[in-house]
Amino acid sequence: MKCFRGDLSDDDLDWLEKQASKGIGAKQKLPDLIVVNKTLLVEKITNPKAVDFYGNKITSHFSKCSLTQDPGAFLTIMACELQKFSTWIGFVGPDYLPYFNADLQCISAALNEKGTD
Repeated sequence: MKCFRGDLSDDDLDWLEKQASKGIGAKQKLPDLIVVNKTLLVEKITNPKAVDFYGNKITSHFSKCSLTQDPGAFLTIMACELQKFSTWIGFVGPDYLPYFNADLQCISAALNEKGTD
């Protein structure tokens, strides 16, 4: 792993590209999104037919976007990632229904016992 500090340089992006190209499964081990100081983001490209906002085919494993150069794209990507994350939480989060149903059954049984005395 590598720790990035401050801004991401072209050397850092080259390092990410090399890591993603190491072999089967290497790309999956890298982060989907890297946000640097709320001004720059690097997004992992998972679709082999991906195009950028201008319609150009993306040939790299990562796409860089700057808040100052393209604020619309930056905010769109951030909103999309937040939506994916919030949806994902619904699928992988714990199922509390049995837990709360057991509580309700205990409460109901206790109330029934009290009412029959």
